[in-house]
Amino acid sequence: MKKLIYSILLVFALPFLNMVNAEEVKGNLTEINGIPVLQLWGNHYERGYAYGNLMAEQIDIILVDYFIGYLLKDDMAKYATLSSMVNSILIIEDKYQKEAQGIAKSFNETAYSNRFKELAGRELEAKDMLFANSIVELESLFGCSSIMSWGDATMQDPTLQGELVITRHLDWQKVPWLYNNHIVIATTPDEEDEQRWVSFGFPGLFGCLSGVNESSLVAFQHMGNKPSSSPMGKQIEPIFLAIRNAIEMKDFNNDGNCNTADVFDAVGKNTTGGGFIVDAAGAIANGDSAIVIESSMDYGTVTRVLGENSNVSGTNLVATNHFRKLEPAIECDRYDRLQEALSTDDKITVAGSWEVLKNAAGLPNNLQTIEVIPAENKVLLSLSTEELCSWEIQATEFLFEDFFKPTGVEENAGKVLYSVKAYPNPVVDKLNITMNAETDRNIEIVLCDLAGATLTNVYSGTTSNQNDISIDMTAYPKGAYLLQIKSERSVSAIKIIK
Repeated sequence: MKKLIYSILLVFALPFLNMVNAEEVKGNLTEINGIPVLQLWGNHYERGYAYGNLMAEQIDIILVDYFIGYLLKDDMAKYATLSSMVNSILIIEDKYQKEAQGIAKSFNETAYSNRFKELAGRELEAKDMLFANSIVELESLFGCSSIMSWGDATMQDPTLQGELVITRHLDWQKVPWLYNNHIVIATTPDEEDEQRWVSFGFPGLFGCLSGVNESSLVAFQHMGNKPSSSPMGKQIEPIFLAIRNAIEMKDFNNDGNCNTADVFDAVGKNTTGGGFIVDAAGAIANGDSAIVIESSMDYGTVTRVLGENSNVSGTNLVATNHFRKLEPAIECDRYDRLQEALSTDDKITVAGSWEVLKNAAGLPNNLQTIEVIPAENKVLLSLSTEELCSWEIQATEFLFEDFFKPTGVEENAGKVLYSVKAYPNPVVDKLNITMNAETDRNIEIVLCDLAGATLTNVYSGTTSNQNDISIDMTAYPKGAYLLQIKSERSVSAIKIIK
């Protein structure tokens, strides 16, 4: 795997409001090879609080400009109606209610909340975040395709040797509020029955649109071609939260395994509020494989496996946006092209999976392409830009663990050379800094404002000479700062809140 060099943190352009009785922010916002990664830890409320604090600017853009401005055409009456439905029709577990409350609380403590307050005449509430995570139930959106291959199909690939590879296109709406605001979220829960997991999506989305966990279970959501009847008067569970439950729990259905059955059981547990298709895949070495789940409020939830594969050749499963088992299959150009490509050659490699999906199902409204090899905990990720779709862009390769590495890390052939941590954050008076390294590393640490201007030189030397230092922050006004760490080969930063 190519070396990852951690680059400078995202720098917010606007200052934060002074915080009164600010809570600890249990998270980091960083970039890895230019891809923004939000690292969260703690319980559900604490993770939500960190999410709202660190992503306030982007949540404001998605909620005000995309959801309200673009999707609802600035119709605040419609927004009020839809957001009020959250409390009456959605089945939301208490843990996700608390997480939404944490996001809303910390968001309201920042200056980025001002536009929403002016539009809505009130502060952001948990229901607004739950509305954002049930958008596919309340507004019909369309897109996505995938291919899953294993067994004989991948036996000839020296990397896979029969193991599974899953590749997916996220096709939604290619608008600037989305392609300029991709986010990867790496979550480390405190709860004993939960596990670390990573999601790929957009700010404000704390459910799971695309995700993988440390047990190598993968799940991707697609829209179905036949949306269900109106959810008014019915109790439904948001599909994003149902999928998240399966990915986040160590064993959702308590059968002793974390596998594709957990995704099926989570999606089918409660009534879903639309027509949805969900890919679920796991490592063959773990006794798993792949299924396509079809779910509808009107017709229930079923799985589609190889024996019900609509004449796709080999041990390959294909999904687009069309039901093929829950209802009679209808023609889909992308599905037909994928089927034709596999009838010509049903043997798949890691690179071939990407190319087959690209050539047969690459759409102009594409936003993300994600490829996962569960057995190796490997992720290949590409994100669309204004000019290019993700399937046209060279993918960045990650291991699952890469998303959880501390801010301020250099790597050499996969070996961590040094790390820097700062706490407490937010800070009141003394900011403690801990440096760890296996060998001497020359580094420089400076405290900067958000414009990048140096406020004080904190440390210059090797990590082995002085591992614990502190900064007196009492002279600095409340707000946001950057602790910048420079070495011979990289620059990184930690955002500090006072």
